[in-house]
Amino acid sequence: MRHNEEMQCFFPDAKTVRVDRRVTARFFPSLVSGTPQAIAEQYHVKLGAVERVLGKECQWIHLDPRDALRFAQRLCAEIGSGLLMRAKTLGPGQQILEHFTFTELRLGPQVSRSELKSTFHAQSKDWRRDNQAGVDTRPAATGWQVANPPPGFRLVSELQRQFPNREQPVSQLVLSDGLATMSVFIEPMSSPARTAEATNADGALSVFVRPMGENMVTVLGEVPPAAAQQVGRSVARQPAAR
Repeated sequence: MRHNEEMQCFFPDAKTVRVDRRVTARFFPSLVSGTPQAIAEQYHVKLGAVERVLGKECQWIHLDPRDALRFAQRLCAEIGSGLLMRAKTLGPGQQILEHFTFTELRLGPQVSRSELKSTFHAQSKDWRRDNQAGVDTRPAATGWQVANPPPGFRLVSELQRQFPNREQPVSQLVLSDGLATMSVFIEPMSSPARTAEATNADGALSVFVRPMGENMVTVLGEVPPAAAQQVGRSVARQPAAR
């Protein structure tokens, strides 16, 4: 369940409630952050078919990338309100990498407050709480930059995150083209030290890890591996102010 920026996940088998706070992640249906003009600079935009979804008229919008550094997107918005009802991320062969959809939707005053509570709300009062929201996260100048981001990707957030199990804070840079997002984490190298780069892709998510001197750079994003690699390999210290 999500209330504003706080997420609660209920695990009845483990009798645990995990509490987390959204910092940079996109959650369906709030997937689009850029202006139409900014998105059109990086994607070919055209209208698709109109489809009925859960009894409502839904307009498909096709977003095809202008380069190989982002994925194609298919968005279906309710015609009356513009609410995103379905979203698909497509790979280079038009295969579906990720798919979001509502399975039930009611809008307006017909939804009561009691229906917004988890079915586990009453019995979870004595469950263990895993409070991930306790991680200290604050906007801060990190001293790092991405010198050569893919076209259209701009720095939208810069953070310092202090995790309970780490002595030193982790720097985080967030880049977005208005639709796709990448997070870059820079932290002191742990032992044993990594000596080689590594790339992994799972569905729409790419992860790139690169040792850089005494630091480790990790890039996570719903982008092709080449985009994550380009960002990770261009992380550098910001030049000193003169």
